[in-house]
Amino acid sequence: MPAVIVFAGVLIFAGVVVVTFLSGQKTVSDESVVMQATPPPTPAPTIASTPAPTPTATPTPTEEPAETPTPEPTPDPNWGKYNPLTGEWWDEELWDTGLSDNRPWAVSIGNTADAMPLWGIGQADILCEYMVESLLTRIMAIYQDVSDVGRIGGIRSLRTSNMEIAASYDAIFVHWIGRTNDNVVANGSPITQFKTFDAAHVGSRDPDKSGVNNAVVTGSLLLRRTPEDFRTQVRDGFSHSFKFVEDGTPADGLTAENILVRFYYNSKTTRFTYNKDENVYYVSQYGRDVTDGNDNKKLSFTNIIIVQTGHKPNYNPSGHTYIRTVRGDTGYYINGGKIVEIRWWREDEKAPYEYFLSDGTPLEIGVGKTYICITHDKQIPEFE
Repeated sequence: MPAVIVFAGVLIFAGVVVVTFLSGQKTVSDESVVMQATPPPTPAPTIASTPAPTPTATPTPTEEPAETPTPEPTPDPNWGKYNPLTGEWWDEELWDTGLSDNRPWAVSIGNTADAMPLWGIGQADILCEYMVESLLTRIMAIYQDVSDVGRIGGIRSLRTSNMEIAASYDAIFVHWIGRTNDNVVANGSPITQFKTFDAAHVGSRDPDKSGVNNAVVTGSLLLRRTPEDFRTQVRDGFSHSFKFVEDGTPADGLTAENILVRFYYNSKTTRFTYNKDENVYYVSQYGRDVTDGNDNKKLSFTNIIIVQTGHKPNYNPSGHTYIRTVRGDTGYYINGGKIVEIRWWREDEKAPYEYFLSDGTPLEIGVGKTYICITHDKQIPEFE
């Protein structure tokens, strides 16, 4: 179950077509009745000899075809030696230590203009940006290893949608304890919540930042305060869906060196600018570069994935936006200055996202970090 740390759905209408068949009936008039003559006497029956039965050949038993055994999946000989979220190799002393089998950490982080700079996002393996309410977005920072991550934040509360996104990685979900309608949903969900500022008193407030975006935690503190009853490894049968290649540039992709992503109508935008020399995309929003508040370094990513899906604004009394996170839709993949259309699929709220090219071939992405934008299904990115 994904874990959560707190800091502080389709109606199918079936139409039935009823077809009624009307049958006609002929009436025979009296004039059509013909009187018949008295029939001749019936002759005595002729007794025929009964032929001897023909022997029936005994059928030869048909052998049942042998069942073809289902081949077992080929184990990855390098599993345990690389980060399953980026495809990057661990340092050799970390090989086969179980780090690859650990549950990732997924942290809910505010993303309003007054929340900048955000802390710890430069060390995340995946950043996922999504709508939450009033045309605003939040960030989910996902880490396979938090042991060396400094401050992370500002941490915000859960939403039904970010809870479901965390579940797609079987992650431990870290969020602020909010008193929202979504907490009711979370209490009955399969995720593991790591609630900051609860009885464990994980986290603190940064005095240099005001408002609701100043809640922070450190990676080492998360590890030290992890409850003993938390499941720390991914559940049996769970598999991360990313398939990595050294060069993830999409074949036959269109040029995309400058990309503008809009999440909803008239909503906040995020811009990505390609650096050919480094083969990465730098991120900007609110008219400035996105940097990590811990070291002031600009953020860059090898892969960009745009997930298009249905959005339902104001779905609850708190005015939150609900995002459909299952059953698939369209999207885009961007790498190496090129963009290509893709499709995504997710069977249910516990399954990982899967990505495919338009012809159904599984998508292979470049080794490195990934930025995921979950946008309204009618929003087309602008690129050149």
